[in-house]
Amino acid sequence: MLGDSNTITAIAEEIKRVIDEQPHLHVIIDPVMVAKGGTPLLQTDSITTLQNYLFPLASIITPNIPEAEQLTHKTITTISEMDTAARYLHETTGAAILLKGGHLHGDQVVDILVNTHTLHHFTASRISSHHTHGTGCTLASALATYLAQGITLYDAVKQARLYVRNAILHAPQLGSGSGPLWHAMNSPPSLFDNSPLKT
Repeated sequence: MLGDSNTITAIAEEIKRVIDEQPHLHVIIDPVMVAKGGTPLLQTDSITTLQNYLFPLASIITPNIPEAEQLTHKTITTISEMDTAARYLHETTGAAILLKGGHLHGDQVVDILVNTHTLHHFTASRISSHHTHGTGCTLASALATYLAQGITLYDAVKQARLYVRNAILHAPQLGSGSGPLWHAMNSPPSLFDNSPLKT
């Protein structure tokens, strides 16, 4: 959650310095632009700075639907529109895109991964819980840790989604509002033994 253009450009300069020295590193950008309740978290004039300075450095960008709507200037209400938005963002940024579908209504949640020549749908049943504060940040962080271990992007997304799902299921039920996940739950065994994921 970067807030303004000066912060964005300072961070972009540091990221560029690091990846110039270590070009194999993954850069995951979760464009925190809109709060779960709809409150804007990034100044409107800073969105262009984000697109011009940070997105070109990204390996993968992980917007939710309200953020993707701001970035594409299109309303997204269907899976097909998610596909179109994810493809557009991939083409305009050069990064892989993980478009998170939790804001759509329905019993199923679909996240869409677009990379060069591929589009994948990841589908799971919706969990009935208001203890989902920080799901997007948690997903991006989990994705970073899995990619850092040399796991393929597809498998890293799959495992990160499973981690977040279990963190929601084990949420400590704190407060009466949008409570936090339980991040201290055990990681999926496949992280250590490379066995197939159980979903």
